[in-house]
Amino acid sequence: MNTTPLPQIDNPNVDESLNAGDPTVPRGRSSYQKKSDERRQRIINAHQNGSTVKNVSEYENLPRSTIHNIVKKYSETGRISKENRGGRTHFKVNEEIKTFIRELVDENCWLSLKQICQNVATRFDITLSETTIHNCLEQMHYSLKAIHIIPTRRNDPNTICIRNQFAHSFLRLEENYPDEQIYFVYEVGFNVSMRIKRGRSSIRTTPILRVPNIRSRNVSDCFAMNRYCLVYKEINNRPYNTETFLGYIENFFNM
Repeated sequence: MNTTPLPQIDNPNVDESLNAGDPTVPRGRSSYQKKSDERRQRIINAHQNGSTVKNVSEYENLPRSTIHNIVKKYSETGRISKENRGGRTHFKVNEEIKTFIRELVDENCWLSLKQICQNVATRFDITLSETTIHNCLEQMHYSLKAIHIIPTRRNDPNTICIRNQFAHSFLRLEENYPDEQIYFVYEVGFNVSMRIKRGRSSIRTTPILRVPNIRSRNVSDCFAMNRYCLVYKEINNRPYNTETFLGYIENFFNM
């Protein structure tokens, strides 16, 4: 692609450094143009050599406000390169805090984000949000998923062998007894909570009624069943212990 060089500027009020303008800079106005560091440097040099903001703006085809901001930023901070747009410019979390958070999580993985924030505040006297702690954990490739611990002995070769022996013994048991004479016994406990869910409110009264829950004692159920159906069950208003369970077995055989 052939590009026609820009014509030289004969205006004496414009610095000659602008005549070495970038030929790739578009002459027509656009909604947004990226200013390279070299272009910014050229604008600063032209202004320092006596060119006005208006003349530089006309040649560079940029708004006067843009030229003014570049010159002002240079005069205040000495900075020519472009600053990062948006994003966080201040970070509270340093490497020491990150190391401390990692050690906390490695020591106790059940800590919540709120508890980690409290530990950091106690140690470093700094307040961090739960979102900040969550972002730190993500950077460490830690998730908030709880790890389920499985004992090593659960699936070791000895345990697998014992399971295999139990399965074979159960099969031999089925060879000697009918299916309907092999019973499985199980006990489960739960709480019963009852309250009114629906009703009709009186006229000119609020439809919201605050009532306490009617909560019963612990209820325990004990079941005996074979492969085909439920054979016997008992409901007790207290948890089963050795005495009550033996009583259930006795009632089961005497039914």
